[in-house]
Amino acid sequence: MSNIVTLLHHTNFIDLNETTYLDKKGKERRWVWAQRPNDQHAVMIIATIEGKLVVTREFRVPINDYEWGFPAGLIDKDESALQAASREFEEETGLKIVRFLRDESQLVYNSAGLTDEGIHIVFANAEGKVSDIKLEDSEDISVHLMDQKEVRELLSDTARKKGAKAYLIFLYFSKYGTI
Repeated sequence: MSNIVTLLHHTNFIDLNETTYLDKKGKERRWVWAQRPNDQHAVMIIATIEGKLVVTREFRVPINDYEWGFPAGLIDKDESALQAASREFEEETGLKIVRFLRDESQLVYNSAGLTDEGIHIVFANAEGKVSDIKLEDSEDISVHLMDQKEVRELLSDTARKKGAKAYLIFLYFSKYGTI
């Protein structure tokens, strides 16, 4: 038997699927997981402005709290990861990317036990003034420009929830002061 995927629920931004499969001993199993429609993936932008890390604090419904991380968003159809990074970064921060520091990462995965969503990570330098004028009504995001000491303080504060990917970048920046 090959894997059988059944759509349980569809929305504009996410599908809920159930896959029936055989485990390594041949026992039939079921797994429920989320998928972006049309194999859509995302981008996360790690940027600095005048030596400070551009950090977001965003309300996340599933955890009913704010998560500290980085600007991110979906890559639109016919859009490259770098184009999406520029667009999403400006929408969420009001800042503009002035230089990409390297090519976007290969496609990496957020939580492969829960979703097949892949993400490209982009590193950049930015300029401008922080603004929330382009945020959608559904987005509750504040932008923080943090130096090395402030990132260390963020890491030491266990009450502030951090994204797993962001945590690793925070550790690196707190030690080296660069991205």
